[in-house]
This record gives sequence, C-alpha cells and structure tokens, in this order.
Amino acid sequence: MSEAPAARKRGWHSLGMALANRKTAFMLIFGFGSGLPFALFLGTLYAWLSEAGVDLETMGVFSLIGLAYAFQFLWSPLLDRMDIPALRKLGKRKQWIVLAQMLLGAILVTLSVLNPKTDLGWFSLLAAIGAFASATQDIVINAWRIDIADEEATIDVLSTVYQMGYRMASLVGGRSASFWRHGSAGRKPIC
Repeated sequence: MSEAPAARKRGWHSLGMALANRKTAFMLIFGFGSGLPFALFLGTLYAWLSEAGVDLETMGVFSLIGLAYAFQFLWSPLLDRMDIPALRKLGKRKQWIVLAQMLLGAILVTLSVLNPKTDLGWFSLLAAIGAFASATQDIVINAWRIDIADEEATIDVLSTVYQMGYRMASLVGGRSASFWRHGSAGRKPIC
C-alpha cells in the first residue's frame, strides 16, 4: 500500500522536473494549441450547427473537413521547402507555427460570432481553412519536436507532454465551447 503513494509522488516529481525544461514546457503549450482547434473543428462544430438548426445532411458535409488531418502528408514536404518572407527569421518551423496560430485565432473568433444558419457559406469556408491550418500546425509542431529532442528533453518525454496538453485542450474545448460562444448566463452546456 505504501508503494503506490510513493510511486505517485515520484511521478508528479518527474513531471515537474520535465516541465521545468523550457522545451518540454513549450511542448505542453503546443499540445494544448493543437488539441483545441481539433476539438472545436471535429466535435464542437457539430453542436454549434445543431443548435443553429442546420439540417443533418448539411452537417454531414462538414465531416469532410476532417480530411485535412488525414491527408497532412500531401503538403508536409512543402512546409520544409517554403519560407514565409515576413517570418523567415523565426526559423523553418516557428514561422509556420506562428502563421497557423494567428490564422486559427482569427478563424475561431470569427466563427464564434457567425450564425451558421444564415452565414453557412462563410462558416463552412472558415471551418475548412481552419482545419487545414490546424493540420498544418500539427505537422510543423511534430517536426519541431523531433528537431529539438536531446538527452535532457527526450523525444518520448516531449511526445508525452504534448499528448497531455492535447488531451487537456480536447477536454477544455469540448466542455467550454458553449460558454465561449453564448456566455454562461443561464445557458445549459451543449456538450
């Protein structure tokens, strides 16, 4: 019985030590940054559409935006070969991370104020571009994780912390999306 609490305490200590490393802490942030759009585009989006009264056939078409995640391999080689002139000095990976984050932020804020029933065309276009930007971000963060791995921040620790952030974002995105979109005053969460 006394071994379990001691092992748990060592586990928390190991996590704290890992997060003290700058690279690992960034992986946690990037994991959260990758998981949130994924949760919103492939989960909460359907709740928004359903709440707005969009018919099921139209909602089914929105499932195609998930293909951006399935076909990442098609454009991932381009990300190694192309630079963004204004962001070139950030480096090969970080320039794409910054661009994807800015694009995702703008798209998610815009989607939150659109009415899917009346602005369905814009809503679907922005959701597709957002899924593409999110998938691009995943590609670049995965490549950056491999690039920065060393003896102190090993690839398995970086991957574990990334997944922890990703899962936390999925929980937060799924649970709080209705509050983000409509405010919490007197509303029942849709997820």
